[in-house]
Amino acid sequence: MRIKQVMFFGMIFLVLNNLSFSREKYHLQKKTLPLDRVPNVAMKTSHNSRYVHNQVIVKLNSSVIPSQVRGKFGAPALDEFVRRYSVQSVARIFPHHKSPSAQSNVDLTKFFILKFNSPMDAFKVAEEISNLPEVQYAEPVFIHSIDDMATCTPLDSLRSQQWALNKIQADTAWCISDGDTSVIIGIVDTGVQWDHPDLQ
Repeated sequence: MRIKQVMFFGMIFLVLNNLSFSREKYHLQKKTLPLDRVPNVAMKTSHNSRYVHNQVIVKLNSSVIPSQVRGKFGAPALDEFVRRYSVQSVARIFPHHKSPSAQSNVDLTKFFILKFNSPMDAFKVAEEISNLPEVQYAEPVFIHSIDDMATCTPLDSLRSQQWALNKIQADTAWCISDGDTSVIIGIVDTGVQWDHPDLQ
């Protein structure tokens, strides 16, 4: 009887030790997020953005094979999260998409939408889910309205005659920068019309 007790407590010790080691291992890993390589990005927060308060978009890591069962991610820690909180539903965002044949393509089967009833804020839920090892990132569902977009129209009297700019959607660049007087422009082409309004 004494040997069984020692073995039982020894097994519990090993399991707990293994759990704490794996937690430490995952905790020390720094996740690379899609915007980490983009300089000067202002990240969205609960204070500077509008978002759906009971929904979170979840992107699984490439190593996770998503579940085919509705209501499950196919990742043990995430499925435990679903059981722990008042989760209404878990569904693929792109349900008819297949995994890409080339690894360089984005795998849309890894994107899920999680809806929950819990009073927790979507930013908090996304932060907790993002810390799980099976998740690449999680974020709230942001709300973008049409009036958020700036009017990006260049002050060019001859703009309507420049059909090629519409073709390449050049006016969207005007939303990013509308010019800088410190930039020097060098014309390397011939036949410059010096009296053109753009060059004045």
